Amino acid sequence: MKELRAKIGTSILLSTHDLGVIKHIPDRVAVMYLGRIVELAEKNELFFRPLHHHTQALLFSVHIPDPEVKRDRLILKGEVPSPINPPSGCSIHRRCRCAKEMSA
Repeated sequence: MKELRAKIGTSILLSTHDLGVIKHIPDRVAVMYLGRIVELAEKNELFFRPLHHHTQALLFSVHIPDPEVKRDRLILKGEVPSPINPPSGCSIHRRCRCAKEMSA
């Protein structure tokens, strides 16, 4: 895909849940949750300094093919909200360890 992109000078839109694939192809990445972009960044920035909790969880899910490598896991708890009736604000806030209650 990278060769094709360079050869014909075009953009490629790639949709995947596997950030291991994303690491090798695009220059910029948009991370989506429930159909909304939650983070948009240059690829290297996204991999080294992910800002959104969903992006962080996706990065923790990338398989490392070395049984000697041990790392913590980031597991999103709770149920995925309905994409038909998403919650207000950040759509992942009910599953995010960073979310805080705010008074009206």
